[in-house]
Amino acid sequence: MSEYQYYEFRAVDRTLDAAAMKKLRAMSSRAKITPVSFINHYEWGDFHGNIDKMMEHWFDLHFYFANWGSRQLMMKLPQRLVNAVQLDILESLDVAVDTVEAREHREHLIINIHLDDASDDDSARYHDGNRVSSWLGELAPLREDVLSGDSRAFYLLWLLAVENGSLLDDAVEPLPGIGPITEPLEAFADFLALDPRLVRAAAETGVGESNNLSASRIRKFVSALSGAEKTEHLCCLIEGKPHALAEVRAKIQEAAARKAGNPQNERRTVGELRARAKQIRRK
Repeated sequence: MSEYQYYEFRAVDRTLDAAAMKKLRAMSSRAKITPVSFINHYEWGDFHGNIDKMMEHWFDLHFYFANWGSRQLMMKLPQRLVNAVQLDILESLDVAVDTVEAREHREHLIINIHLDDASDDDSARYHDGNRVSSWLGELAPLREDVLSGDSRAFYLLWLLAVENGSLLDDAVEPLPGIGPITEPLEAFADFLALDPRLVRAAAETGVGESNNLSASRIRKFVSALSGAEKTEHLCCLIEGKPHALAEVRAKIQEAAARKAGNPQNERRTVGELRARAKQIRRK
């Protein structure tokens, strides 16, 4: 099998200026560079740019794939929009999952997921046709979902620890499930190479109600805002400030979560999830 490596970066919150694009061009003479992306692939040799620095200075998302089984997803998030639930799950993964790293850089949190455990069949599947070049497009919506207060992507990272046996059977799931599962979550579970039966078990219950931004829920939230708060949110939206919409959505979801409460007895244990996954497998 010949060697194949694919690198893709995306700028979401702001576009690249001419100076940045010039610096990126110096790293690679053959990369496809636009004001919002950097894409390159190699059949021989390696990329010599500093991926960490590129994420710190210019980009918000990074995807890497190698046909020997390595794959990587990096996501840069404004720390002020990362909620307490997401931080708690990341902290719990610090020991249980050594393929997930989160580090602070100024006002951002950079999450790095690097996996090397794909089988030959998985590698062939990831490399099938145009799938590699479409991966980041499928995964990119996760970032906006996370910034809008949806923590289910972090639950899938927690499932890595369930699958690799790092958690005891009496450990409790960090959210009451992930249902109803979305296409970006399905793509993320596929990227992580999670057991689909375990994902299905996790999706049998969920936080769908608190993630549902219905028209009535939005109107109730807006009606409860003060005049000054409405003016501030509306101005931010009109000015096109990064994450203005995500911040409002996160506040609506936070209000819904407070109203719904957080009964611990509605959450399942690792042992229950594993048992349910076995039942699904047998069926």
